[in-house]
Amino acid sequence: MSTRASIGRYAVTGTLGEGGMGVVYAAYDDRLGRPVAIKMIKAAAVAEPAARDRLRREARSAASVNHPAICQLYEIGEEDSEHCHRSTCAPERGVQPLLPSRDTANDSSRIAPGLTRLVIGSRRMSDRSNRSSTK
Repeated sequence: MSTRASIGRYAVTGTLGEGGMGVVYAAYDDRLGRPVAIKMIKAAAVAEPAARDRLRREARSAASVNHPAICQLYEIGEEDSEHCHRSTCAPERGVQPLLPSRDTANDSSRIAPGLTRLVIGSRRMSDRSNRSSTK
């Protein structure tokens, strides 16, 4: 896995994961006194303008979601000429405590309506964004 001491003003405290889109670091925001996750996106993933636009739309949709099981997106931008997302960081908690039981059928019936609303809302935001960018 990749290691770094800092990303911009953020002190890197560890690596949370690495995948096809890039590397996610645990870091600390000294100005605001809070932990953050920083996803450094590989240049190849945003090489084309359409890919960068799609990433911005997805980030805008993600930023509109507020749920304890989903990291809150703080901002998107660039650090050291690399695209990145900065979000809440709660690796120690995960989503398991939010699920009350191992009863998959019950959990699915509880979770499905919320996921449906999330997908529909995200789609509507994307459609609005596409309409406004073509005007």
